[in-house]
Amino acid sequence: MTEFMRYEHNVDMLKDIHGIGNKTCDYLKRLLGFDTVAVDRHIRSFIESADIFCNDYYDIKEIVEYAADFMEKTRRELDYSIWSYMSRKEQKVIQLSLDF
Repeated sequence: MTEFMRYEHNVDMLKDIHGIGNKTCDYLKRLLGFDTVAVDRHIRSFIESADIFCNDYYDIKEIVEYAADFMEKTRRELDYSIWSYMSRKEQKVIQLSLDF
């Protein structure tokens, strides 16, 4: 499977399947050990909180990947760090709204 995912035309074939898009393919690549970012709502929210208003999947992915490269972190590390941070932040907001 790892070899299959190395070729963009194979990834494009996967995307032809209903329900499989950019995020699914990038997440699958991450599971296979590729150093990439899977842009989800947490990554999008993080980018937006930095006052970077961008909706394009590939632009957001490129921003995060450049940031990881600049910080000398793996792209997978930065992806996970952002995801974890935003998940905890979201849980606190939900929890605070339930406190009386």
